[in-house]
Amino acid sequence: MLKIHVINPFDTRRLKHPNYNITQWFNSKKIEYVDDEHKPDWIIIHVLWGGYLIENTNILNTLSVSLKQRLQQGKTGLLVWYPYETEHYCRRVSKHPDINFRWYCIPVVHRNACSRKQPYWYTWSPEEKDKWVRPLPPEGITKVDYYNSDVPSARLTIPFLFPMLFPVEKYGRTGVVMGIRADESLTRYRAVSQRVHENYIIQPKETMPVEEAIRNKVDLTKFPVRSKRQKNISNNAGNYWKVYPVYDWSTQDIWTAPNELGWDYNISYDIMEKCGITHSAQRCAPPYGEEPLEGLWMYHECFPDIWDKMSTRVMGANTAARHALTVLYSNRKNPDKPDGMEWIDYLSYWIRKFPPKEQLHIQNRINDLISQHNKKTPDPIVRKTPHPITGICWEYLLKIAVRGDLKDRKQAAYFSNTYVEEWESRKQLYAKELADVQRANANQQS
Repeated sequence: MLKIHVINPFDTRRLKHPNYNITQWFNSKKIEYVDDEHKPDWIIIHVLWGGYLIENTNILNTLSVSLKQRLQQGKTGLLVWYPYETEHYCRRVSKHPDINFRWYCIPVVHRNACSRKQPYWYTWSPEEKDKWVRPLPPEGITKVDYYNSDVPSARLTIPFLFPMLFPVEKYGRTGVVMGIRADESLTRYRAVSQRVHENYIIQPKETMPVEEAIRNKVDLTKFPVRSKRQKNISNNAGNYWKVYPVYDWSTQDIWTAPNELGWDYNISYDIMEKCGITHSAQRCAPPYGEEPLEGLWMYHECFPDIWDKMSTRVMGANTAARHALTVLYSNRKNPDKPDGMEWIDYLSYWIRKFPPKEQLHIQNRINDLISQHNKKTPDPIVRKTPHPITGICWEYLLKIAVRGDLKDRKQAAYFSNTYVEEWESRKQLYAKELADVQRANANQQS
């Protein structure tokens, strides 16, 4: 039987969740143990948040003289307990009697906004096993029928996997429940406000060119292909819907439920709170995309046990953690356009930093936005002020060129003329900047 002594026994006043304790992990693994503060095999320190050991450098001084001697003589080991919070949460969910739990650990495509040279990365890619941040969970499912995950070019994003995960002949109509909320971002607000009725239940819309899918060796068996002339395949197989049951919940609503009803939750949020991260800024999600990039720094502070691996998992992660909020990544502030350089040329300068395929995507998107602007209004695009009708300005287009925005999530500012005061205010701001530009051009010509 294992003999342990926990220096800082679990204190519910420090963390809200009862399953953080190492003894819970021992119980789940059926490891027998006993508390022995005199001659333990292991002395254990619970790390309650990322900077815990830095703020408690004298924690070993609380030990008795005899225990310090045992440590120095090697008779007792020292264990610093950093659990994988999300992994523990998944296991707790798996034990719920109403859930048939399947834990997919398969290579899928994720955005890597840390680097323009490597704009994507693959989770659980077997060819990069040495870079994995954590070991494969023993419950992990690594293969899915009809998914050619062994070929990197054939790997898909998560939305395109749904037709394979929930085939109609086995599951019939399926709802994919997602936790996105309207107040998290403008993109998510639009995702749940596209329809007048049932805006919390929508069918997917993602598409992929058929030629690209064939070229990348994607198995098309589970995708609806109706004719040889079809140009795109869709992940809309007709049998499943995206369901957003908490789409209208606020951040306060989300945390009221666990507090009032005792719901379980991922204790990573407790650790983020200890590091001073506000509730609205806390995320448990892939960390390297355009939006999550702004919070990449927090992993070093909150989860130092995995940050060393995270910093080398994708190209550019270390740089992004230091400079994500600077002009290098066009967050908070754009780089300054050199005087005398045309805006179109400056956008092209940044677009050319991406690989050829991504260059084409970004260029086409910017061209489409400019074309839509020109169709809606004869007014020119100005530098800073979004046009009141189209929401387009050069700074917005520059942000797309610098960041890539390969998921097309960066939306132009939108102003409704139903709000008369705001609408008039935006028109005046645009008119003022346009007048300033015209005046400056006239002075140069004279």
